[in-house]
Order: sequence, then C-alpha cells, then structure tokens
Amino acid sequence: MKAVQWSNDALSTLLDLYEEKYLTFGCGSFRGKDWEDVRKKLVIHIPTKNVRTTTQCCDKWDKMKKKYFQEKTIKSVTCFATTSWV
Repeated sequence: MKAVQWSNDALSTLLDLYEEKYLTFGCGSFRGKDWEDVRKKLVIHIPTKNVRTTTQCCDKWDKMKKKYFQEKTIKSVTCFATTSWV
C-alpha cells in the first residue's frame, strides 16, 4: 500500500480537529465514530483528491503521538533539542 502524504495544512487541521473534539467531549479514547467525525471535518477543511480514510487519520495521530513521546524522552535524557518530528 502506498504511503499517505500529509501536507502541513492537513496535519495542522488534524491536530485542531482532534483538540476541538477532545475538549468538547472530555477525556477518553477516541472511538471509530469520533475518528469518522474528524475525517469528515478534515475533508471539508482540506479538500483534496486524496481523501483520507478514518483509519488513515487515526494511524497518523497515533504515529505523531508516538514520535512526540520518543522525542520528549530523547530530549529529557540528552538535554539537546531534536529534529523536526512531524
């Protein structure tokens, strides 16, 4: 399967939509319906011929979150700034 390319605008919108939904409905894990809502809003905000699926949105979020925590750990251990992680 071909890797999905995410523009900076799409990533920023994904983060904003996640935050909006998270703050609106409180803490907790996102379920399939929650990711579907995020995906629908992403399509509205970032129209593209490469429409993202619910799974792609969820996977991208998980990868960014994992990378963030890796970078945070590296920074705390080494006391050095790391490279761009997005």
